[in-house]
Amino acid sequence: MVRQFTIPKIQRNYLYRPAQFLMLTLVISLALSFVGCEDKKKESLKNKVKNTQVKPLKICFIPNSPVSKLTRTWEPLVKYLHKETGHPIELDFAKDYQDVIDKFIKGKIDIAMLGAFVYVQVKEKVNVIPLVQRVKKSPKYFSILAVKKNSKLKSLKDLKGRKIAFVDRNSTSGYLIPRVMLATYGIYKPEKYFGEIKWSDNHSNAILLVYTKSVDAAFFASTYWKPYVKDKKLDSLRVLLKSDKVPLGPFCVKSDMDKTLVNKLKAAFLKISKKNSETKDLAKLIKLDGFIESKDSNFDPIRAMSIILKKADIRH
Repeated sequence: MVRQFTIPKIQRNYLYRPAQFLMLTLVISLALSFVGCEDKKKESLKNKVKNTQVKPLKICFIPNSPVSKLTRTWEPLVKYLHKETGHPIELDFAKDYQDVIDKFIKGKIDIAMLGAFVYVQVKEKVNVIPLVQRVKKSPKYFSILAVKKNSKLKSLKDLKGRKIAFVDRNSTSGYLIPRVMLATYGIYKPEKYFGEIKWSDNHSNAILLVYTKSVDAAFFASTYWKPYVKDKKLDSLRVLLKSDKVPLGPFCVKSDMDKTLVNKLKAAFLKISKKNSETKDLAKLIKLDGFIESKDSNFDPIRAMSIILKKADIRH
């Protein structure tokens, strides 16, 4: 049996009442139009919210240790800065020292922890602001030349023709200071004085190269030496030479950053201290005693050393 489609009663009645039917059609059209407008308004509002979302700040770190170790060290700081400033912040890691410089120049990062020598180079090309400096017992540190404890090497003369390691050509304590130190001993061309030069890329690797006897000696930062670091490998090494103290590198921000945000960041950094009950746990996690305010003139000694190298034409 074929079922017949029956028009609902209300619709059948309106089929025979043109005026009412037209009114109903108009009401439905207006309702649909209203719904369409509301949908467009919602979509427009959604786009506005999307376009006005706060862009996260990118904070970059110099590659002085493996990335896995850097992440464990600095992630707590990122979370803390986010909490203190209310601004989202993302971790960013550079491939090498030069990459940090390039990222700042190209505007790919907003904050960076720089070595003193890298800061001087960045400042020459981009107007960055040194916000704070790290304190590890002191806001200053020095460069170390280490050898195996049981080796017969007692001086630079003994290292002639031997294997030696630098960290990176843009490293303060792993290259700039060592080159100036060597120059004071009359060694202007290390590649001719030493038998072989290796590049460790970071300070931890420099220590490892000496420990494994891959090189006879290596330059690295004193912040990777005792008492700052508890590492059994250090027990088998001996300091052959060390430099005068120089300032630890700063955390820098772009000069065009919102001043209110800059002040919040600075205040947040300066609160971090092993003496502050609120932030002492964070200070331990990032392995620092705290921070002090920084200024550009603090790095004039690094500029002077850089100029010495340029004038003597001893940089590669």
